[in-house]
Formats: sequence, C-alpha cells, structure tokens
Amino acid sequence: MESGGRVFKGQRMRIIDRPELKKLSTLKLGGRGARLYLADSCSDLDELARVWPEIAKGSVFVLGRGSNVLFGDGELDLVLIKWTGRESVKILSENSKGEVLVEVSASLGLPRFLGWCIKKGLSGLEGLAGVPGSVGGAVAMNAGSHGVEIGSRLEKVKVWSPEQGVFWAGKEDMHITYRDFKFRVPGREKTQSFFIILGAIFRLGKDDSGVIKKRIATWYERKKNTQPVLQATAGCVFKNPPFSTIAQAQGSAPATNNISAGWLLDQAGLRGKQLGGVGFSALHANFLVNYGQGTSSQALELIELARDKVNKKWGITLEMEVKVVP
Repeated sequence: MESGGRVFKGQRMRIIDRPELKKLSTLKLGGRGARLYLADSCSDLDELARVWPEIAKGSVFVLGRGSNVLFGDGELDLVLIKWTGRESVKILSENSKGEVLVEVSASLGLPRFLGWCIKKGLSGLEGLAGVPGSVGGAVAMNAGSHGVEIGSRLEKVKVWSPEQGVFWAGKEDMHITYRDFKFRVPGREKTQSFFIILGAIFRLGKDDSGVIKKRIATWYERKKNTQPVLQATAGCVFKNPPFSTIAQAQGSAPATNNISAGWLLDQAGLRGKQLGGVGFSALHANFLVNYGQGTSSQALELIELARDKVNKKWGITLEMEVKVVP
C-alpha cells in the first residue's frame, strides 16, 4: 500500500511517516497525517502498547478501509492505526435450529465476506450488499442498509485495547445502537474508550446459495440505482434522525417513526449542490461526492450549509454519520 511518506526500518511493525490521507479514504480527500502504524500480529500490538503513552498525547484514529471518513486538509497532527492481520473466515459450529456461528477477521472486506456467505449458503446479511469497507469497520459503526444492521447478527467481538490487550467481548458486554458500537471490558461497568477490532463472530442462518445470491444481486442493483456507489464518496454523510414532532407539526414530513436525512436534504434544496470539486450527489442527497480536485474544506462548508438549511426548515439538527477527522 502506497500512502506517501517514508517507511521506518529496523522495527517489527511497519510505520509510515506522513501518510497521504486522501489515498487512505474512499472520498479521496485529506492532507497528510503524522504517522500510520500498520499492525498485523500480536507482537505488533504489544509494541503498540509500549508506545501508547506517547501516541495518546495527540489525536489517534483507528482506520479500516477509509469508507466512512473525512480527513482534514493540510498537515495534521494525527496518528492512524490500521489492523492488517491475515484475512480469514471459518465456520465454528452449527446447532439443531440451523444457526451457524462464523468467525471472521476484521481485515476481511465486507463484500468478500458476503461472497463467501453465498458459497456456504449462509443468510442474514444480504441487505449489506454494496456497503464497502472491512468487516471490522462495519462492526465499529454498526453498518446497516435496507433494514439490516450488522450488529443484529453479532455474537462476540475480538478486540485489543492498550490497557487490556486482546480479549473477546460477548453480547452482554456490547452496547449497539443506530450506527454506533460500544462495549465494556467484561466484568467492568465503564465502556472502553479506545479499541481496535480484530475479529468477530456472527450467528447466521442457512439458505439456498442461489436464493442468497439473488437477494444480494437485487439489493446491490437497487443501491446502484439510487446511490452513487461507483463514485468517490464516504457513504451517508448524516444519520437518519428520529421522528421530529416539530417536523410533524409543520405537516410536510412523512408520518413515520423515522425520517430520512436524504429526504430532508432533498427538500432543503441540497441535491446536486456543488462547491468546487465536491458536491451532494444528484442521485442521493445524503452522499457527498468528490468529483475531482475537491478539498476537505469545501466538503465541510457544504456539510455546515446542509445542517443549517435543514435546521432552519425543519427544526432538526442532523447528526454526522461520516467521521470527520481530526
């Protein structure tokens, strides 16, 4: 992986100096970070723990495949950590109900995992077709699409933290909400503030491979027709807000338990709105697209414009889904 800067020699762990951030993001925006630590083994994690007191003095960000992040422009005092352990997936067990436990490495790409599920006839995550990124990144944000959230199939998560090292967290230790994942160290009340996801165990069902393949193809085609999946984006910019009584009182919002951020942005005139080389997609108003030569400053200006317009029109403050770093 070429991401700019020089690679430090004489160390077990690969460290890249001044990484070029736009090469680490699907939105292809950003300046340069301070360092990128590429950990792919337990010894690398041990080394991270040793240097953690120094790393933690500044901004630290765990990077997956960069599909939900907006890096700032310029020279950033930012340390990135990326788990690059061996990609793997295996069946652990199957019960009498036909439920199958599958262990997946965090570094495996989510699309590749879905392809493996097709071959093995394992169902439950088809709605995530077309969602980019790694399995670890999808778990870290509880990725979802078409009514399916990855957290709904999650049984255990293998994690590393500077204080605890490597351990497994079970369902009873997880706190999974809309586009958010937190957990506490087993036996403790406080949630873990910094962690790296190394792997996960999912509970899936059995079905015919052909049926699963058709479902995935249908969902992907629908996504491709309604979202700019083939362009440089970072996925949805804003979370869908809970239903607002203010919007309902104005009589113009759909009467449902949740209203779409894309619908609000569309109604506020943001669909297709462009500033320099960045703009809200004409296909889906909740996607920012880098059309080439865009800057993070332009993207952030459009984001603030969108939040302001929606707030003034509906009385709703949109919450970010994309991670703005730092």
